Amino acid sequence: MRIGLSARQVSRIFKDTLGTSFGEWLRNYRISEAMILIAQGMSILEASLDVGYDSQTAFGKVFKRRVGITPVHYAAQFRKLTASSRQSD
Repeated sequence: MRIGLSARQVSRIFKDTLGTSFGEWLRNYRISEAMILIAQGMSILEASLDVGYDSQTAFGKVFKRRVGITPVHYAAQFRKLTASSRQSD
């Protein structure tokens, strides 16, 4: 399907509308989805593959840049939080 716009025009419209490039939006979306999967108990490797990363190392670097902690630390914090909330119930 063609929409009569060049890739550059679509990219510009995307950035003007959402305030970020498509690539940046996609990286943020993938990390957000991975965070949900990890919180649901999926392994970090499975989550990284599921959201489109071929390398767990590359995923870990992007995750840390976006979230501020490693995926391993995030998973551990989430498990700890979940365990403490269960104990208080």
